[in-house]
Parts: sequence; C-alpha cells; structure tokens
Amino acid sequence: MVQGLLRILLKVDTDRQGIFGGTAAYYGTVEEQGRKTLHLHLLIWIEGCLSPQDIRDKLLADPAFESRFLLWLESCHSGDYGTGSEEELEAKWEHREPDRIVNGRRRKGKSTLLIPDAACSTVSKPPSDMPIEDLSRWYVSYRDDVDRIVFCSNRHDRDHMHGCLRGDPEYCRARFPRELHDSTVVDRNSGAVRFKKQSAWINTYNPVLSACMRFNTDVTCLLSGTQVRAIIAYVTDYVTKSTMNTHNFFKIIKTVLERNTELLDASGERRDHSARKLVSKFVNAISAGTEIGGPAAAAHLLGYPDHYTDHVFKLFYWRGYLRRFVEDLPPEQTPSAYLVDNAKHDRAPGDNVVLGSSHTAGVVPLSKVNDYVYRPLKYP
Repeated sequence: MVQGLLRILLKVDTDRQGIFGGTAAYYGTVEEQGRKTLHLHLLIWIEGCLSPQDIRDKLLADPAFESRFLLWLESCHSGDYGTGSEEELEAKWEHREPDRIVNGRRRKGKSTLLIPDAACSTVSKPPSDMPIEDLSRWYVSYRDDVDRIVFCSNRHDRDHMHGCLRGDPEYCRARFPRELHDSTVVDRNSGAVRFKKQSAWINTYNPVLSACMRFNTDVTCLLSGTQVRAIIAYVTDYVTKSTMNTHNFFKIIKTVLERNTELLDASGERRDHSARKLVSKFVNAISAGTEIGGPAAAAHLLGYPDHYTDHVFKLFYWRGYLRRFVEDLPPEQTPSAYLVDNAKHDRAPGDNVVLGSSHTAGVVPLSKVNDYVYRPLKYP
C-alpha cells in the first residue's frame, strides 16, 4: 500500500507530477497506534519549493504569485465536505439517540451510522472515453464517496469521549474544534496563510488520497519554520516514545532492585562497576518487558521496512561538536550536567588530545571538529 502511494499517487522516481506536484524527496516512519495498528507519518519535499521565508515575502509582494499559490494550496488539501455541510451529512447519514439521565448524570445518546463503512468498498475509476455529461455524474458520485470516507473516518468526536482532553482548564490535544475561515487568505500583518475551513470537526485531507487509500488521512502543508520544527519534533517523539505504561515501567525497576540488593550496597572502587551493571539490568529488563503488537511483529517477519525514504543517511556523531560548542560558552552559561561529567572523570574541558601522524608534519593533533570548521569550501 505504501509503495502504491509512492509510485502511483506521488510519482516518485519519475518525471511526472504527483497529486501535490513533483516529488523531490520523501521520508516516512511507521509507528503503532494505541490499539497496535500501524500507520505512516510521511514528509514530502516538493520540487522547486521555496523556503517558508521566501514564500512569505513573495505572498506579500507579488499578487500574481499569491493567487497561484493559494490555488495550488487548495488543490493539495481541503478542510470541508464536498457535497454539503457537516450538519446536513449528519442528518442524512447518522442517527443519534436522545441523551439520557442515568443516576443523575447526563449520558450522550448513542450514534449509529446509516451508511456502510466506505473503507469496505473500492474507488470507481472513470473510463478514459467518458462523455462530459457522464463524467460530470461520475464526479458527483466520486465526491459523495470521498465525503462518506471523511465522514466515517476523519471526524473528531464532538463530546471528546476518546481521551483527548488534557489540562486544567481542559483542552483538546487534537486541537478540535478547528478555527473556521470563509476563504483562503493571506494575513497582511504576519504573512501567514489562513486556510479556508468551514467544518470544525474534521482535519484537512486530500480527496484523491482519501478516495484511493479508503481510510483516515491528515494532509498539512508546512508553511512556516515553526511548523517544520514542530512536525520534526512530533515525529521524533513518536518514533522514540516507549510503548510501556508508566506503572509497568516502575514495576520492572522495583523488581530489578529487589533482585540485586547486593549491587546497592557496593562501595569504593566497586561502586561505579555496580552502578553500570545495575543500569544494564534495567535496560535489559525494560527491553524484555516492552510489548510489540501483532501487526508490527508480522510486518517485521514479512520483511517490511519500518521507514521509507529515497535518500541514504550517514550516522552523525555529534558529541564532539557539542563539547566544542559548550567549551566556547561563558562559564556562567555552561550546563551543570557537563561540568559534573568532566569533574567525575577528573579532567577539565579540552584536556584530552588525540594524536595522529602526517607525512609532512610528523605527529599532529586530530580533531573532527577542526576538520569540519577549516575544511575548504570546495569539499561538501
């Protein structure tokens, strides 16, 4: 399915335009949801795309560019239904029972869909030689099909009954209901794009993508540096977060401590060794107790990747660069954790020197940081 998305809809590794334009690069990660089903987070770079700052400057300075850009943006994703308002579709496709009072508490009436789940059907492809009248009728049925998919899978619960409320005062962590706008416009004060949206309880989606994939999709254009950094942080947090519940985590820690009381009583030179051994036992026990859902296990056994990309990445060992950066800070700004780490090893920052040999200069100090800083510009 992912390969079909990349090859057919995004036209990866071809000179043809995909549903968002030419695809210059992509990177996607596969994660488990709370119910252990798999889903994909995919970042797409569009060919010829400008930086967020360049887009902002051109939107404010060039009316022709603004008109074309907003038209392209609206072709990438939609925030509304195509055949009616949400209230009209609810009246047509959903039956909600009246609210009830049970033991003095108000209970929401149960809602029942009056239409079959659109995910159980396939998209109808229009014939290439279809007359214009028949094509118009097909397009109406296509938009109705997309609305059914969005109605069944993209709607957020208005009563927030699925654990999305957080904080005090409470707020929806999924940011529903969304802010509404009658049309797509550019804010002249900030340069921000206010996307047209008249349905507060659905996320933005691409109609073609929804029709082909037949499930919930969320499509967003990243038009600011803040959005780019936020989505990178979000995906990174999603990839690295533990699937273990907090109470199970501490239960494992307690079990390890109870079984290794002799390590807690170590002193003198054995203290560091015992601490490292205890940490290793923590890591091994937590790894053994981590749960992996059936879909993820099956995907691994079948050889499916846990990420998709068209680029090759090299490992970046950043510790030396971080040390160089910290050493250049004023003493009052040096992180305390860094000072403790150096004091523990009985050395000051910058004391260690790695030596190497040179045909012309004999023995010389080696530094990857200096190699990077003083590298000639002709070398990437």
